[in-house]
Amino acid sequence: MNSFTVQGRFGKDPEPKRNKNDKTYVSFSIAEKQKVMKQGKWEEETYWWNCMAWGKMAETLCKFFVKGKPIIVTGKLRQWDSEGTTRVAMDVNDWTFVEKDSTTNADRKGDSDIPFSVPGDDDLDFS
Repeated sequence: MNSFTVQGRFGKDPEPKRNKNDKTYVSFSIAEKQKVMKQGKWEEETYWWNCMAWGKMAETLCKFFVKGKPIIVTGKLRQWDSEGTTRVAMDVNDWTFVEKDSTTNADRKGDSDIPFSVPGDDDLDFS
């Protein structure tokens, strides 16, 4: 089974696009910070994950998320070769809010706030 979950923050505001068949999609990157041992010391490194979502999921992500907003995404990893370089991306099939704040696209557009309560960072333990 090919399933991958990552928690991180949006690298930039997601922007919806349409393909040649007029299907909505969004391509975005998530920054994940991990602690790694280097020369006997723990250091923090950032890993970037390329993700893609389609249809209603893409529209919803664009409405509620902005650069820096935390998210947990689950999806299927796919791999392909491009000009001699192996590329990897995640096709997102599920996502979860990590915290509620006032920096969503919906707030900036004057829409109503997220219609349900979500846990804050202090409520979740990802250690």
